[in-house]
Amino acid sequence: MELGNEMVTNSIDLVYGGGSVGLMGLVSQGVHNGGRHVIGSSSPPPPPLLLGSNP
Repeated sequence: MELGNEMVTNSIDLVYGGGSVGLMGLVSQGVHNGGRHVIGSSSPPPPPLLLGSNP
């Protein structure tokens, strides 16, 4: 992926949402393969909504 290669060429590490598929998966893999640091961050899922309840 060209973006990942440009990041490696310019010594740029990557911090992103942590997905491993699609565009961000390709970019993160390219950055990682180029020897740069890749940090994926994700938040916990929201609690389930209870139907029929009033918060």
